[in-house]
Amino acid sequence: MIAEVIPRLRLFRTLGTFEYQIPGHLSVASGDLVLIPWRTKVLLGAVLRVTSRSRVPQKKLRPILRVIVTQAFCPAYLDALLWFSKYYFISPASALHTWLPEIPQKRVPYALTKFSHTVIRPEEPLGHSLSNSVFQKYTSQIITRIFHAKSTTLVCSRFEEKVYFYHELLLRRCQGTVVIITPTVFDVEKLCKALAPWHPLPFHSQISRKKLWEHFWLSHKDPQTRVVIGTKKAIFSLPEKFSLLIIDQEESPHHKQYDQNPRYTVHDLAFYFVRKALSHVVFVSHAPRATTAFHTELLSITPVRARDLLQIIDMNLFPRHAAFTLFSDMLAQFISSHSPAFIFHNRTGFARYLVCHVCNRVYTFSSVTRCQQCGSTHLTSAGFGTQKIFQDIQHLLPPKHIYIFDRFHRHDPPNNTNVIGTEFAFDKLDFERFQSFVVLGIDRQLALPSWRAHERVFQLLSFFATFGHPIFIPTFAPKHFVLQSLLSNTLQKFYEHELRLRQNFSYPPFVKLIKVIDPKSKAISLLKNPPRTWQPPTNALVDVDPDLFLQ
Repeated sequence: MIAEVIPRLRLFRTLGTFEYQIPGHLSVASGDLVLIPWRTKVLLGAVLRVTSRSRVPQKKLRPILRVIVTQAFCPAYLDALLWFSKYYFISPASALHTWLPEIPQKRVPYALTKFSHTVIRPEEPLGHSLSNSVFQKYTSQIITRIFHAKSTTLVCSRFEEKVYFYHELLLRRCQGTVVIITPTVFDVEKLCKALAPWHPLPFHSQISRKKLWEHFWLSHKDPQTRVVIGTKKAIFSLPEKFSLLIIDQEESPHHKQYDQNPRYTVHDLAFYFVRKALSHVVFVSHAPRATTAFHTELLSITPVRARDLLQIIDMNLFPRHAAFTLFSDMLAQFISSHSPAFIFHNRTGFARYLVCHVCNRVYTFSSVTRCQQCGSTHLTSAGFGTQKIFQDIQHLLPPKHIYIFDRFHRHDPPNNTNVIGTEFAFDKLDFERFQSFVVLGIDRQLALPSWRAHERVFQLLSFFATFGHPIFIPTFAPKHFVLQSLLSNTLQKFYEHELRLRQNFSYPPFVKLIKVIDPKSKAISLLKNPPRTWQPPTNALVDVDPDLFLQ
């Protein structure tokens, strides 16, 4: 007999499965995890199917060395693995390399008798402090709607209410494994502590290979209910009794893999599980992505109330000249009366951009000499970075009360100090200590060459609004629909407008965008007369639904 095996190895996308001879003393079936010889190495492999005839009869096949786990992969797992390789234009071997962890270097038993992990229901409800909350009153109705729909998006702005909601979901979903995907390791630890009575299993990159191997792969047939909380890699555990998947902080960019090929996202896999009826999926966010809101049922439980918090300053009312700066007496007075403040700007150093004095159009590059919209030559340099902000604000506030926190300045600032920072600080600082927020450069973020630019600004301002403190926003476009949607406190208004724009310009979720990065080929040659079964170049990097078209 012959087994078609997918090796755990990074290979070109044109390579599929490889045939191996099944020795007479081994019993091998589809879904087994085996050890196979590969040149001078020994690799892990997944048996895709077992046949009686070889595709190349005259070829001498090498034998399978050992069966590690029998029936490790159910048919649904193998189908999902092949879909993953096809969707992201990679080989099945590369897909298995992404999904399956490496065997630990220390000796690990290849077969566990039984992995004992019993979930004990907490005696005291985790949401006992929310007895008077409107959220608790309608929890039963919300959960009923969630399990009637295959995919749901829950808008929740408070961490305590979200924890209570997870607790109620776990009580109702008493059978099967519940997986909660969070953006970072810090969020995993925070949520594990909040749901400690359920004894959750953490799953992230800082866990040893031995624990990953024992807890999630050698115990895949464990009948006990488990609660798994992990980063995006936890979605690849795929136990047989996978019953509920929760994507926590759904709007976070950490749910996408940017480092290597494939550049996958948790959302694509979650929607695949929904289509195949493998699991119920719940997306939880304070401001969900427009594509997620389009594909799921949107339930707004505790939406962000930003109308009473936003203070939008129309910068067109201020004169612009050579010494123009955003740090006026108005901003200094705001920071002094709401200290400590977090001053956000997502650019380091002395970044710059251009603003047309006539039509207020923003250009993110400095080589423009004439406005492309109105033809005016009156262009003003208005850009800045964290270093420039620190330099300009020193004459307004005492320097000892101002700190910079970005990827170049990583020292934790003391309490009761104003902090100038970028998105680098979001998962490293406790924002509860700030009494106000200042968002600078909002026009530049709205003008980024990204089809998610408006969505990202909406999510950013909603994030700051969840803390319930004033938000100071100087802008040249106070009538922009993103700001107006926040002032009106209507999520539906923003999503309807954003989805209408994406439909007119053929952006996701109405189309599938593919960005091919290949240094050896000219970009224009990839688009000339593409065949129906077009495949990207072998060595090219493929990004599905990229955030930016231009680098």
